[in-house]
Amino acid sequence: KAIRAKRIETIKKGEFVIDPRMTMTELFDKFMQAKKKRLEELTIDRYNSLIATYLRPSFGSVQVAMLRKAHLIEAYDEWGIRNGRAISGRTIKHAHDLLRASLNGAVSMEFVSQNVAAKIMPGDLPKIDKPEGPVLDSSEVGRLLDTARTPTKRAVARQTVSSRPWFYPA
Repeated sequence: KAIRAKRIETIKKGEFVIDPRMTMTELFDKFMQAKKKRLEELTIDRYNSLIATYLRPSFGSVQVAMLRKAHLIEAYDEWGIRNGRAISGRTIKHAHDLLRASLNGAVSMEFVSQNVAAKIMPGDLPKIDKPEGPVLDSSEVGRLLDTARTPTKRAVARQTVSSRPWFYPA
């Protein structure tokens, strides 16, 4: 009766876990296995890079059930500077989004009952600096107009905006 009562309380608190020993590395592997069937190769490569560079080193050995919001915030702060150079807030956000997606998958597969990454507020993430847009000089504008007038073979084959010469007058 005590064990049953404890399990019911765990479920009510949202802390129920099917496999309490599952590590984040195992979760990342399951997540990527599922995503390989649905996503483009370039996206898969980006996900693998983020997992290998940021997520696995920081969270790989942590049991999914033991992961807390504090772990995430601490890791994001540590990622701010890597090998003597600053990491962009956008890269950290992408890694966070991937972590959140993998934990959403864990919730849907009922490996865990809640996603701790969903508790991260925008203020908990580093600020994303928006780069200033480029300004074309006269020679670059000339090349742009030439390209608009006579699109490349690749643009024509892909039927992209630049492959339509009627955009040249604009």
